[in-house]
Amino acid sequence: MSAEGIPGLRPEEAQHAVSHWVRQAVECTGAAAPDMASADLVFVDLHCYGRWHMGRWFYGRLSDEVKGSEGLAALAADPDPDALMLRAMRELQGGERWRRSRGQDFVIAPFFPGFNDSMLQVLAPCADAKPFMLAAEHRQFCPGNQRAARTGRGMLVPHVAVSDVDFADDGLSTRDTLIFSHGACANTADPSVKWSSGKLMRTRLTAALAASNASDVDSQCACAICKGSLSHAETMARMRRSVFCPVLPGDTQSSRRLAEVVLSGCIPVFVGPPYHTLSMPLDVDYRALGVFLHVNDTSGWILDKGPGAARANGKGLLGRWWTDVVLSHDDYLRVQSVRDVEPALRALGEDVVASKQRALKEQRDLLYYKTPPGQQCSRLGRRIVDRLCEYSAARKEARQTAQQ
Repeated sequence: MSAEGIPGLRPEEAQHAVSHWVRQAVECTGAAAPDMASADLVFVDLHCYGRWHMGRWFYGRLSDEVKGSEGLAALAADPDPDALMLRAMRELQGGERWRRSRGQDFVIAPFFPGFNDSMLQVLAPCADAKPFMLAAEHRQFCPGNQRAARTGRGMLVPHVAVSDVDFADDGLSTRDTLIFSHGACANTADPSVKWSSGKLMRTRLTAALAASNASDVDSQCACAICKGSLSHAETMARMRRSVFCPVLPGDTQSSRRLAEVVLSGCIPVFVGPPYHTLSMPLDVDYRALGVFLHVNDTSGWILDKGPGAARANGKGLLGRWWTDVVLSHDDYLRVQSVRDVEPALRALGEDVVASKQRALKEQRDLLYYKTPPGQQCSRLGRRIVDRLCEYSAARKEARQTAQQ
């Protein structure tokens, strides 16, 4: 089993392996410079640290179940990859080029949305430097720069989803499941746990969909590292046989599920507020390929008070988790509660569904890091490199203007 719970995954196939694929894109597109001195931008490749970090996390999480208590003791004696990564970053930030450019010559991809603020502050010391961030969600951008994905000073890129993808099977003629919704939920039986709004919303929606008892609705709480869950290959296969797949935030605003759903050709259903991060918002037409469902009654996951209330599920979250796609009032399907999600989706016309499926087929490789069949380089990789080149050109122009 891999470090992220999916049997047989190679390190570059894990969901946080963004740095690996960015490096591949730079090399594939011919944008790589022969050395750091001649490069317009410097990409800081954190892939090895990221794999080490996630391996320790997964090993520690399962040590009681798989290894016994001695597993944690052995883990504590090993070198800490986070400490080594932070030491390397501090060395880099002490260099002349970082100081001269105030970090703006550097590109960083924080690989783990669960990093705490202190870790992010070392990766991007926002007080005196602003590197270009390839982020999974807004909190990884510097304060005051959370709109970076729309202003050319950063990008919201997807988690890596490159395994069990089948571009030859679009499933358009065999989608016999209306709604497929499998995801990690909150164990609300324990009121002492401060669950995130995303996990609470998943729990409420999963229960509501299951309660419909419809034969074409497949809904249950499950996760990649939970006992009894579907294999990743089977999960992807079922999504290729489904019309709609809800995409909800979890412990943080982003997840791999968005890319998996889009790549499977299942219409993503964004339920909120709050909503899941929309990766590549300037490139992907989410209005064309997805459904946005606004639920009026959010009392099940936005908690004002009570034993389960916390910053991760309070009203303030609505101001921190937003989408970078500009939507009008009419772009949302509006329902009163999660119980109304299933009938609202069932009521969508065949022409609407067909239009969204066509848009999915046209755009799905914009969330795919590998090179699809028939292409020389990943379309997503090319977009990332293009944005980096545009950012570099804008900085050059600004410097020339300042010197005149």
